[in-house]
Amino acid sequence: DHRFDNLIGAAPGMRKLFQMIERLRNADVAVLIEGESGTGKELLAEELHARGPRKSGPFVAFDCASTSPLQADTILFGDASSASSRGLFDTADGGTFLIDEIAELPPAAQAKLLRAVERGDRWSRVDVRVIATTRRDLEKEVEAGRLREDLYFRLAVERIELPPLR
Repeated sequence: DHRFDNLIGAAPGMRKLFQMIERLRNADVAVLIEGESGTGKELLAEELHARGPRKSGPFVAFDCASTSPLQADTILFGDASSASSRGLFDTADGGTFLIDEIAELPPAAQAKLLRAVERGDRWSRVDVRVIATTRRDLEKEVEAGRLREDLYFRLAVERIELPPLR
């Protein structure tokens, strides 16, 4: 088959990708989706959510690249001075939380995100499946000190590399 819902492709790389999606759609683990700009990373994340066990929960996306470093923490986790202020991470409770372009997340927010992901539903009220995307080589970002190694390993439980469009 050359199609997996909204994903289309007949090349061997795409057929292999469709098999991987089928295997991962019911796995409630963190997934890192890697690929060049325009390859459909967010679309793939939406498909994993729509076909997975959390499909009745919310799908919440956070774009690290379009958020200022000063706002990232508040957008992700809410305003600590206001009990009624919920961040996107809390909003995704019961569903899927997409972190688009994870390499762009500021270091302070990386530390807080790591704590939230590590705690999972054992320590907090929030129960989410985390999917992260990137166009960068995250292993090089870790080596350069721009991405926390422990966060990388928490987010890359399963990795999907989208083939280039060319």
